Amino acid sequence: DNDKPPGDAVAGHALYFGKAQCATCHMVNTAGVGQGGFMASDLTNYAANHTSAAIREAILEPDSPLDPASRVVEVETKTGQKLVGVVRSEDNFNLALQTEDGRYHSLARASLANVTYEGHSLMPRDYGSRLTSKELDDLISFLMVTSKNAPMDAPPPRRRRHG
Repeated sequence: DNDKPPGDAVAGHALYFGKAQCATCHMVNTAGVGQGGFMASDLTNYAANHTSAAIREAILEPDSPLDPASRVVEVETKTGQKLVGVVRSEDNFNLALQTEDGRYHSLARASLANVTYEGHSLMPRDYGSRLTSKELDDLISFLMVTSKNAPMDAPPPRRRRHG
């Protein structure tokens, strides 16, 4: 494994839960305890399948490519209520929206005046200016060390077939 953590994982932990605000949306399992939000993907094992360069790219260019499941949607009801969040399910009749506070809103399409699908996710697009190069290295290191120390039972164990 020649892809070594580029920075200080302890400083990265502080950034993840502090200045970078990753934990607002992303869960991470450290020391057997899941901490953080659930709006976006769990990052516990993210670095197990991504190089440090790919992690940096994902942080600096979060919408390249944009995952349709993480695209921001703005909804306005016919009564004037405005909601912003991520679609969790939709069909011709209903739209289930999860807002940044974690709440689910089940909305009948007939009650909606406008639905706008944005060209970006909820993830901040200013980490290149908000975080220094060293801070990015530290954050990447935290994710790499977290993946390396993730509980071995993270993916369910395979069951052997008998007979």
